[in-house]
Amino acid sequence: MSARRRQDQLVFSGPPEKLPPNPWWGVLTLVLVLAAITGAAYGAFWVWLSTGPRTVAVPDVTGIEQEAAQSILARHRLSPKVVARYTEARMEAGKVISTFPEANRRVKQGRAIEMIVSEGSAWTWVPDVTEMSLARARKKLKDAHLRLGSRQTTTDTTVPPGYVARQHPAPDTRVRRDTPVDVFLSAHPAQEPTLKYAEVQVSVPPGEESQEIRIMVDDDDGERVAYRQRHDPGTEFTQTIGGRGKMTIRVFAGDALIQEKTF
Repeated sequence: MSARRRQDQLVFSGPPEKLPPNPWWGVLTLVLVLAAITGAAYGAFWVWLSTGPRTVAVPDVTGIEQEAAQSILARHRLSPKVVARYTEARMEAGKVISTFPEANRRVKQGRAIEMIVSEGSAWTWVPDVTEMSLARARKKLKDAHLRLGSRQTTTDTTVPPGYVARQHPAPDTRVRRDTPVDVFLSAHPAQEPTLKYAEVQVSVPPGEESQEIRIMVDDDDGERVAYRQRHDPGTEFTQTIGGRGKMTIRVFAGDALIQEKTF
């Protein structure tokens, strides 16, 4: 056989033809990946719900004393916090005006509940501080949510020197809280406050057995027990009580206040 003929008989074929990839395999892979991600997120969500803080409705504590409101919120696993205090004529001092978040709203346990607490009315009544020492007048005004204003001197032969002879605003005047009250101190020649006496008539309340009658006096020398003795129910007696300056006398039967008068 000739060389040319043998060459014609040798036929070489190329590599086998590759088939194009199936497009559905990519789609299927993407779907499986998305399903795995969604399942993991769903599982993590339920784990968070089962282990995370629960929600609770905010209890209504408006109109309740601050300490009691704090206890109620704490029992619901909430964190009470006073953020402001406002004067409020329609709400007694120390009571809750409002909260944020508001009542009945659902929040997570541990949430801070902001409270606004009332300081009571913005108005008060001026007490009578005449015939009082300056220190006692200052305390009396502070108790009434007022403050001592200017101090001037005046001539007054009936009031001991250094004691309040006059004041402005006058006693029983209705003013805003923190209003200054100006006082006029007596400046006549020094003398001790005059000792004076008051006749106190006491009627012992009815009952089945004798009662302890206690008479307290509050004057420029301070507060003290001026009389203490047991008396039969229904009896009456008169007791003379002495004091200096403005004198307030209180009569008690046991622990009950039965009489009070200022001289």
